[in-house]
Amino acid sequence: MANIGSGKKAIVFLCLFVFLVLLFGTPLAGAQPKTHTVQKGDTLWDICQKYYGDPNLWPKLWEMNPFVTNPHLLKPGDIITLFEADREKARAAVPAEKPAPLVPKMKGVDVSGLTKPEAMGYLSLVTVEGWGFIEAATGSKMKLFEGDTAFVRFDRNGDVIRKGQEFAVATCSQLIRHPLTDRPLGYIVNIRGKIEIKERLRESHFRAELTQAYSETGVGDIVMPIAPSSACIQPMATDIKLYGNIIAVKDNKKVIGQFSVVYLDCGFKDGVKRGSVFDLIKIIRIPSPNLQYDSADKLFSELTERFAKERYLCDLWEKLQKGEKLYEQSVGKIIVIEARPDTSTAVVLTSSEELSPGAFVKGVSWIEVPDYLALLPFCPIE
Repeated sequence: MANIGSGKKAIVFLCLFVFLVLLFGTPLAGAQPKTHTVQKGDTLWDICQKYYGDPNLWPKLWEMNPFVTNPHLLKPGDIITLFEADREKARAAVPAEKPAPLVPKMKGVDVSGLTKPEAMGYLSLVTVEGWGFIEAATGSKMKLFEGDTAFVRFDRNGDVIRKGQEFAVATCSQLIRHPLTDRPLGYIVNIRGKIEIKERLRESHFRAELTQAYSETGVGDIVMPIAPSSACIQPMATDIKLYGNIIAVKDNKKVIGQFSVVYLDCGFKDGVKRGSVFDLIKIIRIPSPNLQYDSADKLFSELTERFAKERYLCDLWEKLQKGEKLYEQSVGKIIVIEARPDTSTAVVLTSSEELSPGAFVKGVSWIEVPDYLALLPFCPIE
């Protein structure tokens, strides 16, 4: 009888143990880690695909890790902080046999008629070297056109390159300076086209095809991972206290007009997001007999020199407002297509006057959808 009692106790204990394992062990085993250690060839795009099943979440992950200067050129060994996958948990809560219909949260605007987001480029505060470069083309050609063959040499991550992969073809400008303070600022990365890997020739050398050409492309251009982009953008109001400057215009143009692609000196560290709308403003000084300056140019010159070492001209603008009577005239609107930690890329929606690099932009708010947005084609934002 004692043996039988001991046997029952053992069975009860075993069942209790299995129950506890099933209750607590499974969630812990499947729990999402809080960090990711970067491996060779990793990008924020790949990391989002791995942990969330949605590579398009990479801007949110980038915002969580502002030390990353380029989301597609990560340093092996760096620790990436992950965010909680609330979106995926919500999806998992929906019964599989009755999937919820995909209903857009709100309408976005389609900017494909204004610009090509994938070809806009961006302002980088550090030199962009890319993964490799176009070393040669067929025959003696130096320029490439869509459908042409290019021979690409990868100086980094050549062992992870596979047939069918696509890469952006780009150039990096010389060091540019702030148009108002003249301090060294960064480099404009111009996206010129797209190539597809066709075959590995040897080690780090590959044959590729130029599948898309946005502008002149040729031998010597760098090759880098493609930054995901979308022409469907959710417009959002921007803090009216936020000021910034247009540092440069795409293709080094000197005039800012409607549909110009422009680069700003503020990013999501300053509250700028994809879809942020700004006023393009012209600064007019109100004459006053008490002023010691006889021209706005002289005033700007002295103040910009005095505060040239400041990171953003937002502080300069505040000091300027305190010292002088100025009038802000709105001459257009811009919308941010891509926000990075310290810079942004935007397109001019409307413009009533031509301005030059160095022009101010100011946050704008609204109650009802403004006409300049309502005239754009709508698109669903999931």
